[in-house]
Amino acid sequence: MKAKIVNRNLQKILAANLSPEKYVALSNLCEESKVQLVSADSGKKTIGELLGEKISCTDTETYPDGKSEIMLFSGFDRKALDSFLDVLKAKEIRVVLKAIYTEHNRSWSLDHLINELRAEHKQMTGGDA
Repeated sequence: MKAKIVNRNLQKILAANLSPEKYVALSNLCEESKVQLVSADSGKKTIGELLGEKISCTDTETYPDGKSEIMLFSGFDRKALDSFLDVLKAKEIRVVLKAIYTEHNRSWSLDHLINELRAEHKQMTGGDA
């Protein structure tokens, strides 16, 4: 039996709650950039599950808002992320809440991540996302 090699550097973007126009623009950019776009279908699933990992959700909290637009980046090194963010800005695809996939947030529900990012954004800017 041959071993299966998993490309751990496969670049993915998890997107949730984007307007249809914004989603199409992001989808086109991802296709051009050879980045896999993953659409979140449930705020109750873990980030890891949404990205294709087998991680059960231990997050049983209820969060007030799971409807804010969000993009989560997985498999991007610093240079690739900076470059992609520059292109997003140039194409005027604006999403306030952005995060990087980490060991820390992989077992969080999407709603949990949105809640954390909204609180952080509000604290840093005084505004709402």
